[in-house]
Amino acid sequence: MLKNICSSEIEWVVAGINGNEEIIRMIEKSTNLKFADHNICFKGSLSAEKLINELSEANMYVHPSHIENSPNSICEAMIMGMPVVATYAGGTPSMLENGKEGLLVQDGDPYSLTGAINDLIMDKDLTLLISRNAYKRAVLRHDKQLVRERMSFIYQEIFEDSKQQLNQK
Repeated sequence: MLKNICSSEIEWVVAGINGNEEIIRMIEKSTNLKFADHNICFKGSLSAEKLINELSEANMYVHPSHIENSPNSICEAMIMGMPVVATYAGGTPSMLENGKEGLLVQDGDPYSLTGAINDLIMDKDLTLLISRNAYKRAVLRHDKQLVRERMSFIYQEIFEDSKQQLNQK
C-alpha cells in the first residue's frame, strides 16, 4: 500500500526475529511473497548497542501492536527523538499524545497506518515537531527525581488511605 502513495524507497528493519524462523517461512509460503522483495530485513535479537545503532539510522519507529501494556521500545525511540507511529493499543496512548509526540492509528487499519507513515515522510516540519516533542516527553517521563517524587506521593496516599480505613474500624 505504501508503495502506491509514496515515492520514497523504504527499508523495513525488524528486530527480535530472524528471517529464517518458521513463522517467516510460513507467511512467505502462504502469501507467495518474499519479505526481502519488499525491503523487509529481519535483524534477529540485537544487543543494546546494535539496537541503538539501528534506531539512530532510522527515520521513524513504527509500532503496529495489537496488544500492549507500556512498550519500552516506544520509550526508547522517543528518548532518541524518533518520531513514532503506533496503534491505540493498551497503554500506548498514555505514553504519547497523537499529533504532538507521535501519530496514533486504529489497530488493524492498514490504511491509517500507511497514511500516518506517509505523513511523516512527506511533512518534514511535522516530523521535526513530533521528534522534538517526543524527546521532551521522554526526558520528563524518565527524570529520576520526578519519578522518585511521584512514587513517594503515591506511597504517601496509600499510607493515608490505609490509616483512614483502620481508624474507621
